[in-house]
Amino acid sequence: MHTLRRHSSRWFALFVGLLFPLMSPAQTARYSVTPIIYNSDPALFVYAARINNRGYVAAWARPIGAQTQGFVWKDGTIVATMPALGGTCSFAWGLNSQGKVAGSACLPGDSIRHAVLWQGRSLTDLGITGPDRGSSASQVNDHGDMAGGFSRSDGTVGAFFWRRGVSSDLGNLGGPNIFVSGLSEAGSVTGQADVSSAVDPRFGIVPYHAFLWNNGDLMDLGQIFGADFDTANGMNRAGEIVGAADLVGDVTAHAFSWNRGRIEDLGAQLSDPVSWATGVNDQGQAIGISGLVDDFPGDGPPSFTILCPCHAILWDHGVANVIDSSAGSDWTIDTPIAINDAGEIIAFAHSSTVPLQTVLLKPVAEDDGRAVSGKSNLSSGVAPTTTAMKGPRRMHRTNAGEYRIEY
Repeated sequence: MHTLRRHSSRWFALFVGLLFPLMSPAQTARYSVTPIIYNSDPALFVYAARINNRGYVAAWARPIGAQTQGFVWKDGTIVATMPALGGTCSFAWGLNSQGKVAGSACLPGDSIRHAVLWQGRSLTDLGITGPDRGSSASQVNDHGDMAGGFSRSDGTVGAFFWRRGVSSDLGNLGGPNIFVSGLSEAGSVTGQADVSSAVDPRFGIVPYHAFLWNNGDLMDLGQIFGADFDTANGMNRAGEIVGAADLVGDVTAHAFSWNRGRIEDLGAQLSDPVSWATGVNDQGQAIGISGLVDDFPGDGPPSFTILCPCHAILWDHGVANVIDSSAGSDWTIDTPIAINDAGEIIAFAHSSTVPLQTVLLKPVAEDDGRAVSGKSNLSSGVAPTTTAMKGPRRMHRTNAGEYRIEY
């Protein structure tokens, strides 16, 4: 199921008195960098969506002139490549601690993809076909429950929860589309759902809210900070949800955490008006970014688009740390995407020679003598003469939960 186009109005990625979390006065986090590369070609675009607690990464690559290939990666090595359902393309989006992978695989002709569960040599079509316009699984927990999305005959997008061969339609919140971004161990699902069919005249899209689905009950998390554009970007095993929500007036947005009805405003950072939380683990750590407001309404509300320069953020038990320069002198971390319980992070980053690279960041202890960028595959002392050092211009969150960077 391909990401819907912005001009079809389906693109998406507070109380002022609440105390904002304090910014850490010093950058305590330091990371080694390992680029995630497919087929030894660093020029190929790679998107990594999840990292489990054993350090395995679910990802996909788009080779030039070839179909997209899903794969599992660990510590610089492709562990396995994902098969297809008679076609030639596949996407790996999520994985659990047992190595089960959620994704989608192409049927013969490559025009339709079905949601699949992949483990070892076994590829199972979940049967989420509807009118056979395509489906994709993006989440899998350690019980083998899965969640994802499917295309309806009218071109809108629905969402499903799958358990032991039986699927459930998550329904809707009064609007045409619903998208999944997280799954807990208990089988709760979160994401973003349209709450109306009426297009907002300013942004040209319909309003959307974060949601929580549990055992057939779809709950609207509402106007989290008083505006009608908010989204859940991730969920941990225990069911804590993180995301981004516009404030009243839709001229700024803040990262938030939602836990059993309690909302925490993670606040603005470095005087930036916009912040997002993009992922969360079970150890009290959340990741995200902060940046500026995109003044062009056609790019969407602040919870969907951030204008750069941007900063990568790690919230550690509510304390915000700026980590964009914590991976050595040559790397800048642009967008953290996923984090596991060991604090290992999947992110987009750039360097003096690479404008965009998907990387694995591993925490380095303060007394560890290793060079922070020792695994960067780059020589030191490269002159920063390319446009790579300028960083991204803006970042978007798509309706499929994918983060896209514009340089």
